Amino acid sequence: MRKLLIKTPPTIARDYIVGFTHYIPGGEGIDIIYYEQEGIYLEGPEPEHAIKLALKNIAEQIEKYKISRIPASGNDKRYKLIDRIFQCLQVSPELPIHDIFYKVADNLYSINIAKGCERFTLPSLLKPDIYEFNRTPGYVGSRKFDEEYPLESVLFSIAGYLGTRIGYTRFSRDAVLLIPEVIWRHEPSLELKFAVETFYEKIREGVLDISPEPAFILWLSLILRSYRRLSKLRIYAISEPAGANPATIKNHLRIDLEMFRESPLWRELVKSIDRREAIKEGYTHELIDLLEMALSQRSDLAVKISIYLYETIVGAKSVEETYYIASRDFLSLKMRKGEIPKDVSLAYKVAEELRRG
Repeated sequence: MRKLLIKTPPTIARDYIVGFTHYIPGGEGIDIIYYEQEGIYLEGPEPEHAIKLALKNIAEQIEKYKISRIPASGNDKRYKLIDRIFQCLQVSPELPIHDIFYKVADNLYSINIAKGCERFTLPSLLKPDIYEFNRTPGYVGSRKFDEEYPLESVLFSIAGYLGTRIGYTRFSRDAVLLIPEVIWRHEPSLELKFAVETFYEKIREGVLDISPEPAFILWLSLILRSYRRLSKLRIYAISEPAGANPATIKNHLRIDLEMFRESPLWRELVKSIDRREAIKEGYTHELIDLLEMALSQRSDLAVKISIYLYETIVGAKSVEETYYIASRDFLSLKMRKGEIPKDVSLAYKVAEELRRG
């Protein structure tokens, strides 16, 4: 049994590396992934082989979904920071990105790394907002940023970024990243890879937005309902670096989907959605439509009902109160024989579903 340490920067780049490790298949070179202060340990008979497979999994995804660039700031390009990482691995940065990662996977542990290639500063993508959430420049808690990190750490961070990005918000065009929270010790799993593919396949237009948060959390819970290992998550909305603008974290959520999965009310709603989707191909449940209206900010009522529904599921409001709020406009318009807007109709249908559940 062997151990391989991936040193992690005390920035968001650490989260990207966590995402990268979720592209390691089970039973393929490592048995356990665990975390210590200095970094991430891969333990098993062939950890280098496992990393090679993870890089190839990300390369396949890049190729399949036609990802064409690695976001870089003007300074990154001026100093050819990302290009030099690939050149140090004897890979031309002029190649398509998927070919770069296929070749990197083959070369990483089979070539001698040249002098001067062992360590790199972090490109903007890996240190958004300069100091992120810190009050003291250069520190995370008591840990000082190193000016340089091992080539492998920077490489895996970039790969993890590309592997955890589930799309862009439709209006502000911020990149949205989905990263599992650190579980101190766990077996490798490809659930994150499959979940990211679900977003690319089903949500081709991109993520609407990640606010209002209750609507986004409910929507995400529905999209990820079949991925049981993905329960505690970090969601980032990031303005990617371009020109003089560095990468900037626009929003950051920590989400625990387990409390929804344990809610009898939520389980009944999910069962209803699954039943209908099984019967009718291409069917979209009223709740998903309503949440997407809330996320697109097209309906104040949809925003309000999503918040009420969230609070009902977590036990802060009663079903009766939410049913009343969600159905009163519909019933009033129906009595007056008035035209019923789509959001009012959706809210009523969700209310009826909630009451039956």
